[in-house]
Amino acid sequence: GAVPERTSWSEAATLQDPPAALILDVDPGADDVLRTLESWAADAWYPICIVSLQPVSGAWETHQHLEALGYRRILHTADHAAYEEELRSTVQQVIDERAWLVPRAARAVGCADPAVVEALSLAVIIVPEVRTVDRWAEKYGLKSARGLEALFRRCRVTNPAAVFQWLRLARVVEYAVHQAKIPTRNELAERFAYGSEDYLGRRAKALTGHSLGRLLALGLEPFFELMETRLSADPEPQ
Repeated sequence: GAVPERTSWSEAATLQDPPAALILDVDPGADDVLRTLESWAADAWYPICIVSLQPVSGAWETHQHLEALGYRRILHTADHAAYEEELRSTVQQVIDERAWLVPRAARAVGCADPAVVEALSLAVIIVPEVRTVDRWAEKYGLKSARGLEALFRRCRVTNPAAVFQWLRLARVVEYAVHQAKIPTRNELAERFAYGSEDYLGRRAKALTGHSLGRLLALGLEPFFELMETRLSADPEPQ
């Protein structure tokens, strides 16, 4: 269902909101392009980016620089046949994993650190199968939620338990608003493992101050604005 658009780097640099995915044709010698990539990294856009790196002088140094910024999907174009298939599957993965939610979540928690953003990316992927912070931490390769709490504390991000509850609800809203007909609360509760429609409604109200129906009517952008406002009002992590 994705609709591709081809654009210039100068036009892409003016984008205000992250699209579903970005395929970036990068010449390692283009300083203006690297500045744009650095700017996007500061806004945690790298989860939606697939970097297509031209095999010219300086490519490996550019690869290392982009990895340090947080870019993980970096393809080299030397093997044309393999590259095309890898590019196709990588774009599909970005879309299937709903990576476009991650820059919005990172903005809401006020952090673009690659370790935190990777944790947010994982959380978006594992919902609804995973419902607890301990399991989220284990999936991230940590022994328990304490490791995740330590990471978030180091990066001055609020409690991961609160963040995870918001991300679970974000997946509910994202799913619902993209259906031709808004699902019932019971359907959403079952799909996203909330136990009951009443519990889902209570969690939505407790987190956001709005009923679930109101959240679905508002849509995703206002939802993440609410997330940012509510989380920023929490006491700073100690």
